[in-house]
Amino acid sequence: MQHSSQITTVTIIDFQGFYNKWFAFSAMGIIPFLLKGEGMHKGMLMGSGADNGFGAKPNFGRYAFVAIWDNDESSQVFFKQNKIWNYYIGHASQFNTHRLQNTMSHGAWGGHNPFQKGGDHDENAKVAVITRATIKWRHMWRFWQNVPDSSKGIKDKEGLVFAIGIGEWPLRFQATFSIWENAHFMKKFAYESKQHTDMIKKTKHIGWYKEELFARFKIFETV
Repeated sequence: MQHSSQITTVTIIDFQGFYNKWFAFSAMGIIPFLLKGEGMHKGMLMGSGADNGFGAKPNFGRYAFVAIWDNDESSQVFFKQNKIWNYYIGHASQFNTHRLQNTMSHGAWGGHNPFQKGGDHDENAKVAVITRATIKWRHMWRFWQNVPDSSKGIKDKEGLVFAIGIGEWPLRFQATFSIWENAHFMKKFAYESKQHTDMIKKTKHIGWYKEELFARFKIFETV
């Protein structure tokens, strides 16, 4: 099913074995600058942290590629034909791509909001969420002291399908990607989870983000 409006893709990539993990880590210095494609507005290869991405220590075996496209056709051509991309994932043990259409977003990522609304919410369908924030330098230590408690709040939550913490430089540019069975479970976590609501209160009180963004998507395909 192809979409003519803007779409977002999130590819989760796993690497196994010392050589492949070393390749993936080393590639972060150059591959992100080479992954270009026609119709790609934004393409970011990100690392993840330990503890499913929510720890300060890096996970050398898991990465994420987040890209925003003019339309689905542009993304299909890239993933099938881009030689650098196919060389990169040729070292992976497994990967899957979630194809998403934005239904709501607010905030900024790199100074602006890159997402364009392309559809409406379906409250009963699976929903994907991307959050992203830039942590102020002076608050980094305090922020990461609080993350372990807040990350515990998402583990084993009812209705959670998948969640990972990612980032261009995860220590300062912190992003999350999560999938929920429906909007009810997503909102229940956002507004009723003690750890999450406590983190929101601290965020407002301390002001440790230079910028932050929240975006919600409907999922039209996972491959």
